[in-house]
Amino acid sequence: APDSFWYRPIPADAPLNPDSAAYVDEFLRQYKSYYGDVGINTTSYSAPVYAVGAHVPTVAVAQWSCENNRDAGLVEQWSAVPMPPGAEPADGSDAEMVVYQPSSDTLWSFWRARHVGGQWQACWGGRMTNVSKNKGIWPQRYGVAATGLPFAPGQVTVKELRSGVIDHV
Repeated sequence: APDSFWYRPIPADAPLNPDSAAYVDEFLRQYKSYYGDVGINTTSYSAPVYAVGAHVPTVAVAQWSCENNRDAGLVEQWSAVPMPPGAEPADGSDAEMVVYQPSSDTLWSFWRARHVGGQWQACWGGRMTNVSKNKGIWPQRYGVAATGLPFAPGQVTVKELRSGVIDHV
């Protein structure tokens, strides 16, 4: 939704989290110990977003129990997903993937997605309806980020990287 927090500027005088210094210290420790560099994943662990038309055929996406987390509500949410031909989840063990259909104003999100024996499966995720009016949070416990926040609004696009401007949270 246009009034979602995803589009709200952070005030210049916003107070810091009381643990901010500890978070920065931990970030720097990990940076020095493991990485030595900071980057943006563009080929793995970065969910591809497939925008599909109104006439893309739907398929049922099954839930596979990678973490013993069977959920009847999730199975219902994935009963008719307009899966584009040639879709592939992101490289990496999270295998994220997002399908967005503007004509139905619906977004489907998948974690540990896979195509097995001609059928799509995923371990977790969700379906968000009325995306254009949604405040930018998943209902209940759904979604892939384990935060209640969808990946899509916060993702950096190729266009943004090329322009050098990221104008959102």
